[in-house]
This record gives sequence, C-alpha cells and structure tokens, in this order.
Amino acid sequence: MDMPHTTIGILGSGQLGRMLVIAAAQLGIKTHIFAPDAKHSPAGEIAHAVTTAAYDDYAALHQFAARVDVITSEFENVPSDTMAHLAQFCPVSPGTTVTGRWVCPGGVSRSRGRRAPGRRCCLRY
Repeated sequence: MDMPHTTIGILGSGQLGRMLVIAAAQLGIKTHIFAPDAKHSPAGEIAHAVTTAAYDDYAALHQFAARVDVITSEFENVPSDTMAHLAQFCPVSPGTTVTGRWVCPGGVSRSRGRRAPGRRCCLRY
C-alpha cells in the first residue's frame, strides 16, 4: 500500500508517536507531528513535518489541520478543546465526548450511566 498524498497529523511527540511515524512510513503515509516539543522529540526527529506550538495555540492548530488529512493523538491528555477545534477542519480520531473536565473515548459518559463494552470511562485531563 502506497499513499504518497496522505498525511496523518499526530498530536504528541513521544515514543508511541515515533512508532506511529515508523508504521505510517512503511505504508507510504506521511506524518506531521504537533506538540510543544515537536522539533526535538522522538517522533519529531523522524516525521515528515513538525509544528512546535502549544495545544491551545489555535492559529497554529488551524495551520496544522490545513496540512494534514486526518488527525490522531498519541496520548490521552490532549485538551478536549483542542480536539474539538481540530474536528472543525478535518476528521479527528478518536472522537471524544466531554462531560465537564472528563474526556470519554468513544462518546461514553459515566454521567449517562453507560459504558462501551470492554472500556473504562473516563480519562481526566
């Protein structure tokens, strides 16, 4: 599979991000890392592109979203406002539902008394 015109945006720049960059490259997919330390990070060292900015820098997030086809996160503590902002411009996965300051993967809300099978809710940011 070769997807030379596809770019995955990755929020976060650690070891998991680095593994994602390597896996994407093996499939011919380009990657773009967004993180406060992106330039000098494990994932940023080998990604096709990096954006070094804070997760609440909405101008930088908008530019980042304009350069990628889809966005994912390599860690669970991305602010929910950041994910919601990016979702306005391109597909974001995993999607989130926000209940106060809790982010629940898969749209699961403990306050609604529901859980996805095999998933524990919720992640606090």
